[in-house]
Parts: sequence; structure tokens; C-alpha cells
Amino acid sequence: MPARLRFSAEHQLNDAVEFASLDLTDLMDLQQTRPTARWAVDGARIIEWPKLSFVAGRLGRDVVVVSGPESSLRWPEVAGDIVETARKLGVRQAYTLAADARAGVAPATDPGTRDGNPPVAPRRRSPPYEPHTSGPTGMQTIVQRALG
Repeated sequence: MPARLRFSAEHQLNDAVEFASLDLTDLMDLQQTRPTARWAVDGARIIEWPKLSFVAGRLGRDVVVVSGPESSLRWPEVAGDIVETARKLGVRQAYTLAADARAGVAPATDPGTRDGNPPVAPRRRSPPYEPHTSGPTGMQTIVQRALG
């Protein structure tokens, strides 16, 4: 997930706290989604492995933000963990958002391509209430469908 999206989603919550995480190290193709390195204040080099973070806070109501990279393996298990956590927390509404870290945030209905160039031919945008995509999907769709 792009850092700017993580900032806007998690840092605008009042009293935000990461209450859980799901280690994705064994669920990722680490050739495609690599760990990141950063420098700590004390000068130590820190390696951060891919994970999903569960952050709770308030934004006019209780909010839980789940963010991180999409796992490469065992999607049913990962989606099940997310859905089980949501149900244990009594989540009544869920919104999902997918982001392409290479191109920023863009919905699947965006008429532009992922590389930022305009499409070859203009596409008619469907109203939001009409099903308009079929074919390969992402983890966010699987979680949204499981939550109802």
C-alpha cells in the first residue's frame, strides 16, 4: 500500500492503535514483494517484513483499518483471518480499497491505464450500482464478498 494512503487512512483516526498484525513472510513471493529497510533513531538498520496491520481508532465512530500488501499465497486462509477478526469485533459495515503501489490509488473502473497513459479507446463507465467487472480479482473483493 502506498505510504500516502496508509498515512491518510491510519493517521487521521483519533486514538489510533495497532492491535494486531498478520505476518505475511511465509505467504509472500519475496522476489516480488520484498522486505523494506530503514534506519532507526539509534543508527541501527531495521528490516521490516511484509505484514497486514490491524489499526483501531475513532473517526466519528469506531473504525478498523487493515492495511498491507496482498498475500501471494493461501488467499482463502488470509481472507478468513481478516473476516474472522472483523466478525469478532462486531463490524457492521466494511469498505475495501485496492491500491497499486506502482501507480498510486486507482479504482478498477479508472479509464486510465496503470502506467498513467490514457487508454487507447475511451470506455463507457458503468453506474456504481451495476456489476461491471468480471475475471481475475483481488483480496479486497474476496474479503468484501465474505463480509456480505
